[in-house]
Amino acid sequence: MTSEDDKAKAESIARPFSGAQVVSNQIAVLALGVENEAHKVNVDLGIENNLDAALIKDGLHDSVKCGVKNHVVTLTGDVSSQAKRVRAQAVTAAVPNIDQVVNERRSRSRRPPRRTTESAGGSVRALR
Repeated sequence: MTSEDDKAKAESIARPFSGAQVVSNQIAVLALGVENEAHKVNVDLGIENNLDAALIKDGLHDSVKCGVKNHVVTLTGDVSSQAKRVRAQAVTAAVPNIDQVVNERRSRSRRPPRRTTESAGGSVRALR
């Protein structure tokens, strides 16, 4: 949107359809010419919000730290098992608009951590 009037108009259109739900107008008002950069930022914010919801649903939200930049999600931190590490990566990879998942999470095992990356196509490879 390029003006506050457009933002208010969009909210007034959405509000009658919301029923008992809350309408949170988070539409950004942008200057002309910065749409592409803003789109990248907004998509990353959407990925972050969807990822939070997916991790909460799967019971992993409190144990997973992540960052999103340019459609790439980086997972960091320690986990109690390799199975939880793999599960966090699978849940993350299922979130829409993610191009790549970089899993730097460490399982508390005797072996040193392996850094893995998963592309949007689902292929996983170990990085050394």
